[in-house]
Amino acid sequence: MSSFLDQKQSGTILIEPSRILINQISYPSSLSQIGECIEKALLDIPPQPCRVILDDFIVPSYLIESIEDLPSDPESQSAFFLWRYQQLSAVNNEFKVIAHPLNGKGWILSGMPFSLVETIEDTLHSLDFQASSIVPRWCYLANHLFVTTQEEPSCLISLSPTEHGRYRGTVIAWNDSLNLFRQWSEEANLQTWSQERISPTLAYLERTWSRKPKLYIYGSSSPWAISGYQPVFLHEDIFTGSPHVP
Repeated sequence: MSSFLDQKQSGTILIEPSRILINQISYPSSLSQIGECIEKALLDIPPQPCRVILDDFIVPSYLIESIEDLPSDPESQSAFFLWRYQQLSAVNNEFKVIAHPLNGKGWILSGMPFSLVETIEDTLHSLDFQASSIVPRWCYLANHLFVTTQEEPSCLISLSPTEHGRYRGTVIAWNDSLNLFRQWSEEANLQTWSQERISPTLAYLERTWSRKPKLYIYGSSSPWAISGYQPVFLHEDIFTGSPHVP
């Protein structure tokens, strides 16, 4: 098997609840046995640095506004972000919380279970791989698009399929910086997504920017029409650094 890292300084490993994706090849997976699944997926691939991308709902995220009296030292900041994340998520498990800054507008807090992070890092280390980063999928996609849209108003819909044609998902919009972040853990079919989530969001962005944003969609099993838009449907080759436009 040829290495997915042959011509790159680092590659990507996408981990979703039921699969691992490497170089557009899917391997069956289970979060409860993620270490063994990673070992099987990386079999015969030469060790290299890699980026680990986690499905949005393995790493639930929340937007918080800027706080004037945020502690200045990193340790106190980390403790605050963890406390705030636990408030928003209403969970008591141990999480590693990453705070994505928004140019003074606030932060997006993403929480990864410590047990999952440790298993991923330990497994990669045992195989002589090095994880240069572990990020939620919405973050990877948004960063990839942000540097290629040349400050064009843009909106990304990152969908996570569940069962029976239903999806959870994240919506991110940006112009010169991030302007909107919403995440729905409640599953819905594409019609509900279009009518109750996407259309109101796009109408708000049109009023805010006085123009239509460029619309990108990832994760849909099949393209669907968005009234007044011609969405760009992102394919899995975006995780290999390939052009995002089909």
